[in-house]
Amino acid sequence: MRDAVREHFANPPPGSKLRAAIDFGVDISLMAPPDYSDRGGNRAQRNFGPIFAALHEHDVAFVVIGGAALILHGSTRLTFDIDILYERSPENIRRLVAALRPFRPALRLPKPDSPLPFVFDERTLQNDGNFTLVTSDDFEIDLLASTEDLPSYDAVLAESIVVESIPGMSLNVLSLDALLHIKKRLNRVKDQLAVPEIEALIEIRDLERG
Repeated sequence: MRDAVREHFANPPPGSKLRAAIDFGVDISLMAPPDYSDRGGNRAQRNFGPIFAALHEHDVAFVVIGGAALILHGSTRLTFDIDILYERSPENIRRLVAALRPFRPALRLPKPDSPLPFVFDERTLQNDGNFTLVTSDDFEIDLLASTEDLPSYDAVLAESIVVESIPGMSLNVLSLDALLHIKKRLNRVKDQLAVPEIEALIEIRDLERG
């Protein structure tokens, strides 16, 4: 089946989602097998490696969503932050705080010259669920307990797949089908731009499955 996938990339047939993505202007070079699903972890390691490594080391229960999830599925798009939806038990919050505290998270504000008092600890996360943060290395991370489309960790986990990305590390990643549904519902310009590529990735995934 891998040969069929390679041939599909080399000669996308008229009417295929991959052909539509190319016609839309998507550069599929980063999607080409065997790299299209980032199974080697090269892009994930380069963009999100330290955060993923810390979360993995502390055994944090979370699902990667948003743009980082698309990259792990093989998207050619760029993203400058990572969105994770995390499990809300006291023990998991403790592990999450321990994993991210060395990065010295602070609130990400429109006017960073006017900081608000913020303590990144277990009590803060227990009192609220969603946080947009920036680390001491200017790495942006959104910690989410829920979203309009993703009401809980258990609901998101049921819509996720396990991606073997960075060597020795398995990540729960929101599925392409769920990401497509969210992008179509949100219907912002940046979401519309992502739809053709997601549809092409789903087509390639299904072709590989046979």
